[in-house]
Amino acid sequence: MQSATFPIIETLRTYLRPLSSEDVSGLYEIYSDAEAMKFRANPPLKSKEEALEMVEKAKRNFQENHSLRWGVVEKNSDKLLGTFVWTKEKTKTGLVGYSLGKSCWGKGFMSEVMERMVDYLLNEEGLNTLAAWVHPSNVASVRLLKKYDFQIVSQEVEPDLYYMRLVNR
Repeated sequence: MQSATFPIIETLRTYLRPLSSEDVSGLYEIYSDAEAMKFRANPPLKSKEEALEMVEKAKRNFQENHSLRWGVVEKNSDKLLGTFVWTKEKTKTGLVGYSLGKSCWGKGFMSEVMERMVDYLLNEEGLNTLAAWVHPSNVASVRLLKKYDFQIVSQEVEPDLYYMRLVNR
């Protein structure tokens, strides 16, 4: 993570910006939905206080140069659609993750975000490798990652999950 300021990223229909306390209701709506969160390691949120803790943790992680969690916001409505996170793993490698509210599924938002973020992380931040953990039953997420050339890598750390990796050529 090279930049000292939190980068704002744009796509055709969205922009990605730091989370703020104004996002608590939107985060709670997205992250408390059991169906939308069924493939995540963490359980759904139980309260807006937990959503506020998520915002505060994102701020701390950025300040500590550990990760950046963007809010994915629709330009036309200014509505929080989901989040995208980049966690620094090791030199020139980043772990990515994302969540999207159920009302936004199947509309191409995350595909648009992924295309821009792969470009940003590889070409502007200078990473060589991106990786993601994904549940094999999360067919839409596996398909999305494969669309952007992530490949399933053999691993034994988390046998119930796919470890998918994109190496910049």
